[in-house]
Amino acid sequence: MTGANCPRGWRTGARSLALLVVLCLAACSPDRAIEAVKILGDLHAGAGQSWLKDSTPAPERGTVAYSIDGRSRTGDLYRPGRPPSVALVLVPGAAAAGKDDPRLVAFATTLARARFLVLVPDVAGLRQLRVRAADAREIADAVRWVSTGATGPTDHPVGIAAISFALGPAVLAALEPDVRDRVRFILGVGAYYDLTAVITYVTTGSFRDRGSAEWRRERPNPYGAWLFALTNADRLPDAGDRALVSEMANRMLADPAYDSFDLQHHSYLTRGLYLDQLLHWEEHLPRQQMLVIGAEEFFAEPERVFAEVLEFLELPAWKLAGYEQHNARSYAPMSPRMRARLEEFFRDPNRRLFEHLGRAFAWGS
Repeated sequence: MTGANCPRGWRTGARSLALLVVLCLAACSPDRAIEAVKILGDLHAGAGQSWLKDSTPAPERGTVAYSIDGRSRTGDLYRPGRPPSVALVLVPGAAAAGKDDPRLVAFATTLARARFLVLVPDVAGLRQLRVRAADAREIADAVRWVSTGATGPTDHPVGIAAISFALGPAVLAALEPDVRDRVRFILGVGAYYDLTAVITYVTTGSFRDRGSAEWRRERPNPYGAWLFALTNADRLPDAGDRALVSEMANRMLADPAYDSFDLQHHSYLTRGLYLDQLLHWEEHLPRQQMLVIGAEEFFAEPERVFAEVLEFLELPAWKLAGYEQHNARSYAPMSPRMRARLEEFFRDPNRRLFEHLGRAFAWGS
């Protein structure tokens, strides 16, 4: 999810972007083909020596402050040692290091050696691991600044390259009326196709293959799930909920073994994936030693179901004097929209549960 936790994916994506740059250069002339080879070699060399380093002056990296329509912005500008041919706004992904991530610095430096004038804006939300549509304005302001002559000649094309989750705001930035005619190209590295699907997978492990309506599920990465909860808790409308989710997320990130009462009692969606829990038990107990009963059956016919449980446990029959209800509550009707969302979410998990048990429950229809 963050740059700090997916180094291999970041490196692969950066090389993919570099390869696109290389192909563009190589298609122009033999000299550009040689330059393309130099770029790839420099990316592979990292901080070590390379043909590109030996044949080009080192770029100059410096922090810049600029203002667009009264909005104060900062970023890092990489000036090539030769006249630039392209201006590029390079947007970091959701990573705490932001523009100072060593991998991004190395990548921007390589591009600057290849005559890209590179501006890496300091997008505060992305450093805080938050991705918001409002980030688009900060990116658009960076495009305006590099294309207004503040950094030198303006006759070169301007493009945007965005890492991972930053692609969404980058595309929105390119559509802003004041910059859409200035942006010549957009490149995305390791970006998402469907943000809703990404969030669903990160938080629950549930996903659907492209073109399939069937849900599949893997065990979600706890760190990614809790990090998402922490960085998006401010979206909750209720202040108490925001505080509760933030506290739970901070504790679980600090100690994954922390036993949270709220997590155990309020994780409704995950606790409703019954097959996953049954399969876990079946790793330790034979299936024939487990009796699965619907709670609604017990509530409707407590005496019959109680007798069934005793028989399963091979205990003597026993009748209670009464079957009183405890903790019974009344709830407001569920909204049609929420019911539709839950039915969609549980449709495939319930189908697989019923197939596994060889029976269906009324609530699965």
